[in-house]
Amino acid sequence: MVLIVIISIICVVVLPRILPFVQIMESWTRDARMAALTSPQEQSDDIVIVTITEDTLSTLAYRSPLDRDFLAQVLSALDATGARAIGLDILFDQPTEPAKDENLRHTILNLSTPLVTAIANQDSGLTQSQQAFLSTYTRGLKLGYANLVKDRNDGVVRWIYPGKEVKGNAIPGLAGAVHSALGGRPPDGTESLVYRAPPDSQTPAFRSYQAHLVSVLPKEWFRNRIVLIGADLPLEDRHRTPFAATQGTKGVLPGITIHAHALSQMMSNLKLHEPSHTHKIIYFIVLAALGMVIAVINFSLVIKTILFATLVVSYVFVSGLLWRNGGLMVPVVAPILALGISMGNGIAYFGQRDRKLKKFIREAFSLYLAPTLVERLIDDPSRLQVGGEQRELTYIFTDIANFTSLTEQCVPSQLVPLLNAYINAMTKIASDHGATLDKIIGDATVFFFNAPVDQPDHPAK
Repeated sequence: MVLIVIISIICVVVLPRILPFVQIMESWTRDARMAALTSPQEQSDDIVIVTITEDTLSTLAYRSPLDRDFLAQVLSALDATGARAIGLDILFDQPTEPAKDENLRHTILNLSTPLVTAIANQDSGLTQSQQAFLSTYTRGLKLGYANLVKDRNDGVVRWIYPGKEVKGNAIPGLAGAVHSALGGRPPDGTESLVYRAPPDSQTPAFRSYQAHLVSVLPKEWFRNRIVLIGADLPLEDRHRTPFAATQGTKGVLPGITIHAHALSQMMSNLKLHEPSHTHKIIYFIVLAALGMVIAVINFSLVIKTILFATLVVSYVFVSGLLWRNGGLMVPVVAPILALGISMGNGIAYFGQRDRKLKKFIREAFSLYLAPTLVERLIDDPSRLQVGGEQRELTYIFTDIANFTSLTEQCVPSQLVPLLNAYINAMTKIASDHGATLDKIIGDATVFFFNAPVDQPDHPAK
């Protein structure tokens, strides 16, 4: 039994590494808890998103690259509002009109509001010429990588991009760079992204305004707030998030919104708490042991299935409570697999052992016991007391009268068939009455009642 538990634990540790769908299911359960059970928060009062939308592009002479005179006007308008900082999730990876390019760069360099400009590298699909222009255009500016960390199994963004080192200089991700510009510390490594839950289904987590309206909106809406600028277009820069687990396509968010969630997490110093590897192993051991207990108990398969389902539902419910009330994200799929593998293997093991025992009983006793008594032993092998027991028995002895004289008068070819017919007949009669064959000695047969199974009416047999 201990070996089965150990094998079950090894399986749940190894399976996610060789079967991606196991890890996908585990990730999905995390996403579902984060999307459905994260405590709602008030709409952020610190971060505002300014979006480049289809309506914005319709006011410009061309769609791409974004008109840099227009962007310079938006930045100047935001600077005049007294914003705390600006994060710009727009890549300047190619030249446009020289005068407009120069105007935008001059505007950025002369802003009084701290501004972080997004950069990217070959990981984002930039060509060498694009990287070269981007490096030249953003020289002297505060930079942050626009990269997002996606799960390679399902493409969901679940982590904050920590940045990378370039020529000896550590450049954080865009959200980390904005946080650093405000005096904070960007993450040292990849951290799990804890998305901010909106106050309700109709209110987004962050206020959002279209870029072409910034100049006419009240300055108070931006004053002393962090403004992140990026695209919100139907087919560009959109990514799956944990919200997709329960909200479908509504959980596919613009990159700028994901950066806002990351920045909000840094500003609130929020961390996703997960059990250590040791604690995870403990979960596996406990669930695998419970699976073995279910396999061992003498219940029907239906009852065992109900117990298994009850444990699964209970564990999922508790995992939801731990996240909702304590912010602890425990594994779900792996422990349930440990429970199921242990229970299944346990049932198979004990089933095989029972089948072997029943086969042994049938083979060992079918020549000595009535079929009904054999079946009773098979149904309840505990009736066999290997160490012996004391009980009252009723014996019956039979033999053939004058058998010795008969043997002297008959040749073996006549005697043996006669003796076999007699013994077979006596054995059948005794078996029909529930007797147990004790021994056959020549023409003598010995049967008894009330063992190895109880026969309360044995004296009357």
